[in-house]
Amino acid sequence: MNEKKQMLWTDEELQAALDAYLYMLQMELSDIPFSAEQLAKALLSGPLRRRNSASIRYRMRNISAVAASNGLPTLSAFSPAEQVGRNVRAKLEKFLMSRDEALVSIRKLQSDTRLTTTNQEVLRALEELKNRLSELEASRPIGIGHNNPPGDFEFSSDEVRAVSKSVEGIANVVALDESDSDRVSQLSKVVSSFGLKAAVWAGQRMTDFSKASAIAAGSGFGLYLSGLGEQVLSTLRLLFQLF
Repeated sequence: MNEKKQMLWTDEELQAALDAYLYMLQMELSDIPFSAEQLAKALLSGPLRRRNSASIRYRMRNISAVAASNGLPTLSAFSPAEQVGRNVRAKLEKFLMSRDEALVSIRKLQSDTRLTTTNQEVLRALEELKNRLSELEASRPIGIGHNNPPGDFEFSSDEVRAVSKSVEGIANVVALDESDSDRVSQLSKVVSSFGLKAAVWAGQRMTDFSKASAIAAGSGFGLYLSGLGEQVLSTLRLLFQLF
């Protein structure tokens, strides 16, 4: 009985799974390459580390069922699984309806036609993202997981630098006007995985009890990290209008 109770999904886990799903859905609607394996790997390194890939996949299929019943598109990698417990479905419905910004973005992406952009616009967006990452790296503490509840993501200096290097690599391809879509796709996956982690991290702290202090996480680090997921998403959306 205790073991069964321990394996029940917590509200925090359900919200993390939902936030990751909505983020990935926005990527799919924007033609940004991403895989179900990347999604599972990112979540297993943080708030869903008690789970495994199979349980995460099935939970994502549950979210697809809830999304479809609310008239939303679903991720192609996760066909709807209707076998959702009544309590879990009610919680997912509640959490979904509270994600106003993500829902507005998804509705907009559904109706938007693909726009053209220029290399210069993409380069400006990449430069802004790189500057944001530099500010993040310079802030302290870099490893927030050390002083937060188990399951939090940790963002090391090495990881931030790796993402920044990937952004720089993408910018080099765009600046040279090369059609190296394979390299851009490979580098973008590093960036998009980081963006997903940042978005879920911020989402976990968007609670009523302490919004401002939760974002700050005791330092300027949280302030630089908050909103970074959305910036990654908008930058990659521009990028893949070129490729």
